[in-house]
Amino acid sequence: MRAITDEDSARRLMVRIEPSVNRATTLLLARKMLVRRSAGSLTLTETGRAAADEIEKSGNAFVDEITFMKVLHRKLTDKIVNLIFWKREA
Repeated sequence: MRAITDEDSARRLMVRIEPSVNRATTLLLARKMLVRRSAGSLTLTETGRAAADEIEKSGNAFVDEITFMKVLHRKLTDKIVNLIFWKREA
């Protein structure tokens, strides 16, 4: 969590993207659940948000991931994401 608020830690953080993430992203874009914004970022559409809400309501899918993202989402800025993934200044 320190990497999320500390720019030096964010630069040193190593992130590995699984091929399944790329396939899931492609599928969600095709189903109009995600849209690409400027600079390659992604945003959930209304349909995507509804699906995410249903997953969260189920109470038994992605429990750890949902908990982690609830803590993370307020602290994770575009600048930190750029430092983590592209090791550049935002």
